[in-house]
Amino acid sequence: MTMRYSPGDRFNVTVPGMEEFTGDYVINVDGRVILPFAGEVPAIGTTNVELQKRIEAAYIKAGIFKKQGLKLAVRPVQYAPINVYVQGAVFGPGRSVINNIKDSDKTEKVLTKYGDAPLDRAPQSDIHQGRALIFEGGACKWL
Repeated sequence: MTMRYSPGDRFNVTVPGMEEFTGDYVINVDGRVILPFAGEVPAIGTTNVELQKRIEAAYIKAGIFKKQGLKLAVRPVQYAPINVYVQGAVFGPGRSVINNIKDSDKTEKVLTKYGDAPLDRAPQSDIHQGRALIFEGGACKWL
């Protein structure tokens, strides 16, 4: 399954040798990302490859880079948290937040770790002996 970006997702753009364009960006509530010197780019619903092409096109259109000389990479850093509702024969029915990182936990090490392995936003669940097994953050969690 290819992950698609949604509002609140953070991603990193790396432009070799161009520190002013390299960094983490957040997709706004309206689904756009603001790029330095190139304006806003629609990002909602795009994959890494599609977002990379849109960012390249924006920088070329703005005259910042030439088409043949531009190389950049896009990778996810942190997907926005989502709410899921669990009901049925489970010990913890109700709302559960997936992919939520507290502000106190937002160290560079944690954010880098989360960016290394993009996870599905929609959790896979399985009912086992009256409990729900949620796959989250690359690990299993019983609710």
